[in-house]
Amino acid sequence: MNPNLEFKHSRTLNTLAYAVDSNQILLRVINMMDHFDGDQAIVQHFDVNAWAREYYIEANEHLVPLNGNSSDLLAGVFLNITEMNLSGTMAKDKLDNGISKLTKWKTPKDQNPVNPPRKPNDMLVQVEVPNTGANSLYGAQGNSTSLMEDNYMVSLEPQRIRVFLINYNVPPQLGSRLEQRLNQQQQTPTK
Repeated sequence: MNPNLEFKHSRTLNTLAYAVDSNQILLRVINMMDHFDGDQAIVQHFDVNAWAREYYIEANEHLVPLNGNSSDLLAGVFLNITEMNLSGTMAKDKLDNGISKLTKWKTPKDQNPVNPPRKPNDMLVQVEVPNTGANSLYGAQGNSTSLMEDNYMVSLEPQRIRVFLINYNVPPQLGSRLEQRLNQQQQTPTK
């Protein structure tokens, strides 16, 4: 199964990635369809974890040895994904129906919408990733051979924007191993 096939073939589902810090990005996913598109305005699905892993491989493909496999880059990488508000400043779990739990709004209850629009369901599934031993430092849960990571498969209805903060938790031994491979490649003469 090819992850994010719908996204890769869509002309209206777009992503924007912003660097936040080392091994941390802010991802904005946008469904640019419009309700005025009629039957063509559909809910689109997006696998945040698959996108984050592909992005990591693309950004670090120079570290793959000439006779190596790009999946070696992901060995032991643990993703920590948090959905944020639209500005990317506050975790969405700190919001109550889109409104900050810290703000005390004075809207009378009788003026609140009775039937607010219903949003499509997302899928949050726990998936197994290989354990390198260092991942437990990053809050991963699991046994000695594998870890459980949250996998976000999100749904975006027309004109919907969602923002995710993605932390790539890279075990120290993986970083040093990849650095050694890069040094070996640079020392190998090319014909």
